[in-house]
Amino acid sequence: MWGVETTPDGVECAAAQLDLANGQVIFLDPTYHFGIRLGDARQYSIWLENLPGDEPKCIDLDLS
Repeated sequence: MWGVETTPDGVECAAAQLDLANGQVIFLDPTYHFGIRLGDARQYSIWLENLPGDEPKCIDLDLS
């Protein structure tokens, strides 16, 4: 998760990525004009290229 903030309503983030057990990556890009775009690691690269300023702080969550 990038750009994570805790709010009274829960946790908000600028973008998120799921790393699956089979090695696949699912990146959630909320900056897409028509809604949230799901993609792979390439979509992360596109998101990062279009991000103004520096990359937000990233945190890793281990849900195991």
